[in-house]
Amino acid sequence: MRGKGSRIERLPLPAEIGEALAGYLTGTRPRCSATAVFVTARAPYQALTGTCIRAITGRACDRAGLSRLGAHRLRHSLATAILRAGAPLPEVGQVLRHRSQLSTAVYAKVDHAALRTLAQPWPEGGLRGFTRVPLRTPSGLACRARRV
Repeated sequence: MRGKGSRIERLPLPAEIGEALAGYLTGTRPRCSATAVFVTARAPYQALTGTCIRAITGRACDRAGLSRLGAHRLRHSLATAILRAGAPLPEVGQVLRHRSQLSTAVYAKVDHAALRTLAQPWPEGGLRGFTRVPLRTPSGLACRARRV
């Protein structure tokens, strides 16, 4: 596969994807002289370009009632899904073909929803001389302790 920066990348091919690809090549792909694996659905058959992929993705978003997604957002969604499945950050970087761990570190953000399930209740009377003060945060309402 030709990756970022026109580098040739070798990636594992899961069995399920291999079966779907074989099905496409033997049954669904139009017979044509194009050498590309993926070609347009209508004649004249030619290799899918970045513009074709963006148009297909845009129409799928429209049908789903979503705002249009770009390639970066799709990559971000993939990285988030891989992390939520329990993969370590270096593995995410390998799948996204990052050269630097700093590029992958962008995906190591705090998942506030997941952390909320781990939060302990506020200790009533546990902090003498302090009171709870509500705070507005980007992720909702939180509290902090303030000396009275």
